[in-house]
Amino acid sequence: MNLQRYYGYAACVCVAMGITLFVGSTLTPYVGRFHDDGIYTAVAKSLAEGTGYRLVNLPGEPYQTKYPPVYSTLLAGVWRITPDFPRNVFYLKAVNLAFVMAALVAMAALVRKHNGGSEWLVPIAAQLALGTNPMLVAFADYLMTDVMFTALVASALALWMHNADSSSVKRDIGGALLVGVVILTRSVGIALAAAVTLTLAWRREYVRAALHGGTALIVFGAWMTWASLHKVESSPLVAYYQEYERPAFAYLLTNPTFTIQVISGNLQYAFETMPWTLGPLWLVAWPVLAVLLVTGMWALARSGWELPVLFFVCYAPLILLHPFIPFRYVLPLAPVLILALIAGSRHLWSIAGTVIRGGTIATRAPALVLTVMVIGNVAWLHYYTRPDSELRGWAGTAAEYRWSGFEETFLWIRSNTRPEARLGAIFDPLYFIYTDRQGVRPWFHRPETYFYPFGNPQPSVGEAKDVARELHGLGITYLIFDPPTGYSEGDAAIEMFRQLVKLPEVNARLVFTSSDEHHQIYRLWTEDPTGLR
Repeated sequence: MNLQRYYGYAACVCVAMGITLFVGSTLTPYVGRFHDDGIYTAVAKSLAEGTGYRLVNLPGEPYQTKYPPVYSTLLAGVWRITPDFPRNVFYLKAVNLAFVMAALVAMAALVRKHNGGSEWLVPIAAQLALGTNPMLVAFADYLMTDVMFTALVASALALWMHNADSSSVKRDIGGALLVGVVILTRSVGIALAAAVTLTLAWRREYVRAALHGGTALIVFGAWMTWASLHKVESSPLVAYYQEYERPAFAYLLTNPTFTIQVISGNLQYAFETMPWTLGPLWLVAWPVLAVLLVTGMWALARSGWELPVLFFVCYAPLILLHPFIPFRYVLPLAPVLILALIAGSRHLWSIAGTVIRGGTIATRAPALVLTVMVIGNVAWLHYYTRPDSELRGWAGTAAEYRWSGFEETFLWIRSNTRPEARLGAIFDPLYFIYTDRQGVRPWFHRPETYFYPFGNPQPSVGEAKDVARELHGLGITYLIFDPPTGYSEGDAAIEMFRQLVKLPEVNARLVFTSSDEHHQIYRLWTEDPTGLR
């Protein structure tokens, strides 16, 4: 290894470490406000305490059949070492920091390989662009798979491209197993397996294609089989936690209008997500960036870098067909989009053929584009990380309520309810991990009504009496009103709550209001609810 290369590796590692330390400084000591992060935390607690891969936050403690097990298993390992909750929250979030570091190193390795290993400016600029990415920084604060999945995708692409020209049995087995881990982190990891398999088949390396494709199908099939065998049919309120929504194409014959609404709506939502995926620069220069992206994808495909392009092609339809807003699901595409920007800017400047001091602008054009991106990202981070007393959402928006209101509510629940009390709340897993009381999200989950048609959705969360019947069947004895900030269906849910507590058969009684008046608790069924039988 020559000295210049050594310094380059050292610089990339130092940049990655510096960014990771900065991201670590933005972490909060709370968990559960996103809802899904509370579920991952509750399942990790269950694994750490030996009760299995179960949703111990729910009545009946059914198996977790919606989210694959790798991420929760990692959290469980940390929980075993540091079991004192909530003091262990930072250690749990340190798992995300490790994957931030991995994503940045993989990004540099991927870009350097694409550049032919000749210089380090662009790989370091790519690290900075990804490391200051608004969504990557924001989701590092949530115990969910977003950062891990992004890091695994970037790592798999980097490793595969480094070994694309030479193969060995060990490398292929290792690559196939890595793709299996990606699938067991998120089921949509099957898109990466498809991309690798198609790439190898296109190159007529059919044995390797069969190895990668076969391994992926075995892993994916094993997980889906286990999940289908362990689902329960107890209540539609529980079903939300155990299975995903039907994809849009499932409605193609019965309701083609809805299929079109989902796809067109998700395309528009994905476009709105780009300022968080590629930074605020998108807001002022999206036509230019779009040209660079399309050009870059074409340049990658024709230069032997079809794998990242195929991953984009295989992954994008999965999130566009999913009847749920695709904001956070676009994050794993960030490394591919950054690589496409680099390839596109280099290709266009190469065509221009402009020469400065004996070298082409094409050599530095990608670094210039990435530098402007980083400036926009840093401006966003300055806004996102500014000190104030309010909690903030993942996009930097003020949550308009304080953590102290939750703490008051936790204290009242622990002091005034029995351990077997069950709660209905928007943030039900949050209340479980902080009070050890099981509960559910008390409405019927219908995301197809939350986001579509684009611009005019009419969220439907069920009729109050139907929801009350399900709550009674699950033994829910308290209903908690929390601020619905950040949920498209939040206002509709709160309105339904108001109707529910007025039902004479529910016979609800207000028993607690937090000092900030953002949290209320109603005691349900203070008399025999004969009207629900």
